[in-house]
Amino acid sequence: MILNWLHSRYYNFWIKQRTLLCYAIALACLGVCVVTPDKALAAITLPVKPLLAKEIPDVIIGQTNAPLTIIEYTSLTCDHCAFFHKEILPKLKAKYIDTGQVRFVIRHYPLDRDALKAAALVSCLPEAKRYNAMTQLFSTQDQWINQDPENSLSKAIGMNIKQYQKCLTDEKIQDNVLLQRLNGEKTFSLEATPTFIVGKHVVEGVPPLDEFENLIAKVQNP
Repeated sequence: MILNWLHSRYYNFWIKQRTLLCYAIALACLGVCVVTPDKALAAITLPVKPLLAKEIPDVIIGQTNAPLTIIEYTSLTCDHCAFFHKEILPKLKAKYIDTGQVRFVIRHYPLDRDALKAAALVSCLPEAKRYNAMTQLFSTQDQWINQDPENSLSKAIGMNIKQYQKCLTDEKIQDNVLLQRLNGEKTFSLEATPTFIVGKHVVEGVPPLDEFENLIAKVQNP
């Protein structure tokens, strides 16, 4: 029932294939996942508008008064995003986030219906549990992407079936995730994940750790 509802609601604009593989080898080599060339998401008719504070599905780690805020736009079905969250972010977290230098804001940019559902489920969790849930989803992508969602996705995120169904039948939650994506597209001309906003710099793809650290140093000491 949930899948039928999603299909009828988003069929006219949602991409028809999961873009975990990206659509070209050249783009994959850049370390990004992208929407398919038909740009089906361009047909979204939701109004682009600011979200109320209580509606924002951001996942935030770090101190609110950190001198530098880094924003990541990510899709939970993107393999390059998963690589960043498994291999790069823990090192950045230990050096910059946990020490109060950086506040890291993760924003959903779902590339497909699996990513939309996963993002909505994360948004249904208490704020304190969202980061760990995203980490778990990135670490277990092969166990829930393109699988039976009620069993695989609910298990991966730690929800029972009743909680899962209640969350995904709330249209407002998914609309907020999509609005966050649309706002990102309008503000930063986003087309791929992951994309990072570091000061005035927009970085598409996953840079090596040393390049990321050099960029942080450049922004911290202009």
